[in-house]
Order: sequence, then structure tokens, then C-alpha cells
Amino acid sequence: MLPISFSTIVFRGTGNAAMAMRGLWLASLKYILLCRLFVHGFGQLEGMGLVGSAWATSIVCTLDVLYLTYHLFRKEHQLQLLRSDF
Repeated sequence: MLPISFSTIVFRGTGNAAMAMRGLWLASLKYILLCRLFVHGFGQLEGMGLVGSAWATSIVCTLDVLYLTYHLFRKEHQLQLLRSDF
């Protein structure tokens, strides 16, 4: 969860709290859906219990960090990151 927190702090610090909130909302919705699917199962997919919850958390964190990082590399963002910066 630390990468998500860091990503939202960067957006809030640059004055774009709406983007940080959007990222957290999307992460929460994805977590609710994936946790339900992985813990209890769906259709032919058998539930994985606690291991499923861990997988759902890992997947959601990764997807949310990628989503927020994508928005950091966009030209419209105040804190524009370029590939030449790395």
C-alpha cells in the first residue's frame, strides 16, 4: 500500500487532489471486485481464501500505481516527468 500512498501524496502536493481521490476510488472499487472473486470464487473459478485476498491486494496496488504513474508522465501534469530525467 505504500506505493499508492506515495503516488497520492505526489498528486496532492502538486495541487491535484482530485486525481489522487480518483486513483483511490478506482483502487477501492477494483479491490472490492477482485477480493470477492479471488476469496469466494465465481462460477467455475474456485475461491482461494486468504491467499486470494493477498493476490487481489497485490494486483490492485500494481494497477493503481501504474495508473497514477501514467498520469505523471502526461504533458498536462504540473509535475511533468520525462524519460530523459531517468
